[in-house]
Amino acid sequence: MKLQVLAAGVAGVAVLALAGCTKPTPEVTVWSGTSSVVRPATCWAPDTTVTQAVRDCIAQATSQPTDSIPTLEVTPGDVVGINVDEPLVEATWLPSVGGQALSQGPIDESYFRFTYPNVETPPEGFLLAVTARGTAADQDRGLWLFRLVPATN
Repeated sequence: MKLQVLAAGVAGVAVLALAGCTKPTPEVTVWSGTSSVVRPATCWAPDTTVTQAVRDCIAQATSQPTDSIPTLEVTPGDVVGINVDEPLVEATWLPSVGGQALSQGPIDESYFRFTYPNVETPPEGFLLAVTARGTAADQDRGLWLFRLVPATN
């Protein structure tokens, strides 16, 4: 009898704990060499319907101070990899650096890599944006921002 009461109590606590959980936003990992940065979404619409609040968030996010954006040190010629969680694969996504798209079109895989070009990188770095697409071509569903900064040797 005591075991049944204990089992019922544990089951009740588990249900309450799960009810209090909210689904986390998808994460994006960016890496180069032996360093990586993981970040949850800056802006995210969990449903395929993109709200005005998410559109406003995305519009404002790129104007935030660059020191609040996570950084990754890169060296020209090194490979930079981007790994995204499953919701981005389902939505499709686009990577861009400094406003320049890195792919011909939306990506529907979890991984993308590119070689960091041999260009002069400003001290504040370049903004790497990962954008999840919405159901309409003109709507973005989510945004993740990173700064690619020159590696210090």
